[in-house]
Amino acid sequence: AEAKVVRRPRIALSDLWDAYEEWSCYGLGVALSVENIGHKVIQYYVPSLSAMQIFTIKPFADDSSPRSSEIGRDGTETGSDDLGYKYCQFNEIMQPYERGPLNHTISELAKQYSGLYTLTSSDLSPKSWISVQWHPVYPVPSVGSRKDLSASFLTYHYLKPNFPEAYGEAEKVNEQGVSSTREVVLRPFAAATYKAFGNVWIMPGTSDHMNIWAHECDAAWWLKERDFYHSDYSFFMSRKYNGMRR
Repeated sequence: AEAKVVRRPRIALSDLWDAYEEWSCYGLGVALSVENIGHKVIQYYVPSLSAMQIFTIKPFADDSSPRSSEIGRDGTETGSDDLGYKYCQFNEIMQPYERGPLNHTISELAKQYSGLYTLTSSDLSPKSWISVQWHPVYPVPSVGSRKDLSASFLTYHYLKPNFPEAYGEAEKVNEQGVSSTREVVLRPFAAATYKAFGNVWIMPGTSDHMNIWAHECDAAWWLKERDFYHSDYSFFMSRKYNGMRR
């Protein structure tokens, strides 16, 4: 039998930053059910770059950055079978209100690391990742000052998508003349919350609290495995309040 060749899509890091462009300018709207409000409230969040580690499969260098180095979990040089070759690392330490949106930070980093626009998923090690902080900016319509709308979030994403084996066959969808262009979704593999309390975020009698705890444990494990001190994660967890003090 003839072997079936499945061609997986390839994305560039620039495609990812493009997806954040509108959110960086205007915020991402999330519909929320708020107590004592008889309608949905759209809360807008602006994404900022919180942390990032980019590892390449092969050594990569451009005109503005040093040649990528081969590193392991302890930061020492090792074989490339561990994390890969570190190209770029970032850990934000500025206060949220002092930061620029994600795309602004990427454009500044790209002055030294042009690969932030040219590297593709084929170049990246599976250990490459990014963390995004989502900071609340304003609700629509305005509902005054409410503590339950002041929550911030950290999400963690792999930068190398794990495409399913059958991805290529999905091109048969949309046979009615609609474009069959597929979107690549980089779902978060971990997360953390800050000031996420009240029924807006944790409904009584549900698994919401356990789900939040599980995502935060995943983030803690990921950072520990990479011996990476993530400033925002440390801040979030040191001031943790999810409806109960701990």
